[in-house]
Parts: sequence; C-alpha cells; structure tokens
Amino acid sequence: MGVVEKISCSICGQTWECQTGCGLQHGRIEAVAELFDKKTAVQIKTNRSHDPFPLYDFAYHLASCDPCKCVLSVPVLTMMESNLQYIGTCPQCGEKVKCMEDVENTFCPWCHEKGLHREKIGHWD
Repeated sequence: MGVVEKISCSICGQTWECQTGCGLQHGRIEAVAELFDKKTAVQIKTNRSHDPFPLYDFAYHLASCDPCKCVLSVPVLTMMESNLQYIGTCPQCGEKVKCMEDVENTFCPWCHEKGLHREKIGHWD
C-alpha cells in the first residue's frame, strides 16, 4: 500500500502532496513499464529477463524538478538480476529529476533553502 505525503518548506511556505510507495497494480512488470515514457518502457521490456516472473523492485519516490521548482513523485524501477535502474522524468515538463532520499537535508526546489519537512497524511492503492 502506498503513502500520501505532504512535503512542506518552513522557509518559503510551499507545500506539495505526493504519492509514494506502490500498489497492487504494480505487481506485473508490464504494468510498471507503462508508467515510464515510451522509450524507457521499450528499454524495460527489452532488458527484462525472459522469466515470466522477473525479480524487480518498484515504488514511487519523492523527487525534485529544478525547471518546475516542485517536489513530485516519480516511478523508480530496479531490475534485480541486472541491477539496472530506471527513474521516471517530471510528468509536467519531461526533464530529469533528482530523487530525494533524505528530505530534511534536501534543498527546497522553490527557495533553495534547507527547510523541507515530510508528513504522512494518508494511504493509497
């Protein structure tokens, strides 16, 4: 089950709501591949093992987009056998994003200060 998180900056007051984790619909690699742009989806399908049940780790992760100055969720897929990792792009502008592993030590994409906090506010599936 996924988590809905509120990310806020105590410096500039910006807030974002993001869905992280994964849900039941992400249990098949074909469904996960479709969450990425067409080029990446083809790469995922091409590079996956021919095992009918390939081993992979998938979840939506928090990320920041510099051009959009926002915090958002992007799909992140790691193929366990090959250790290949695919990170989604910004759904608004299509640019590469920076995954946020430690939110509290990440600079706010809006004001560029360290004032971000995260709060779990719900669940999704």
